[in-house]
Amino acid sequence: MYKIYKNGIAMKKYLFAALLAGLSLAAFAQAKDAVENSENPRIGFALQPQTLLYNGLRIDIQPYLKPSHQLVIAPQLYYFNGDASNFSLYDNGNDISDMKGLGLELNYRIFPKEGKPLYWALGINYNFFQAGYLATTFYNTDENGLPTYEYGSVNNQQNINRVGASAVMGWQIPTLYGFFFDLYWGVGFRYSFVNKRYDDDISFDGGMWSMARRGNYLVLGAKIGFEL
Repeated sequence: MYKIYKNGIAMKKYLFAALLAGLSLAAFAQAKDAVENSENPRIGFALQPQTLLYNGLRIDIQPYLKPSHQLVIAPQLYYFNGDASNFSLYDNGNDISDMKGLGLELNYRIFPKEGKPLYWALGINYNFFQAGYLATTFYNTDENGLPTYEYGSVNNQQNINRVGASAVMGWQIPTLYGFFFDLYWGVGFRYSFVNKRYDDDISFDGGMWSMARRGNYLVLGAKIGFEL
């Protein structure tokens, strides 16, 4: 039974990874066509330093579809393996021993006044996380071919699928040689799907920025990038 469960988890992980890769490639291909067909093609690239607080890396690819319209394609990777006390931003005190994840965010930005730094943006996002932790619950030991249940601690890998949408406004400030700073703020909503294997009290929804958030959250961030 455990092997079937584990194989099912692996299959879902590969399917989500394939879906994410497909969406990224489709969005990038559409943006590439729009840039190539534009009279004045421009594209930007940016990093978000705050993603490092979550043991992640996010790269924003920002092609202009029109002079004042921009598409933001933001793939993300997350990895953590170490002291759980350093991971409080995610687990809100839960004893997470390891985590890996990936994600994709798409935003459509409009600059109301061309050449001015103020912009508005609407976006959608998806994340997949797999978190390892010590569950305290009843578990099946299956000794000597007989199902035996015991109560105690057992290692568990929890899969989390999270979707969301956001509305933000921002201020992209150009500097020298095509570099820029980008500050943004807004609100969003997230919903997470968590299929738990064990009936324990770990929810992974300990706050508005937690892995398994269900509800509103505050969108705050900064970027550093450059445009070509």
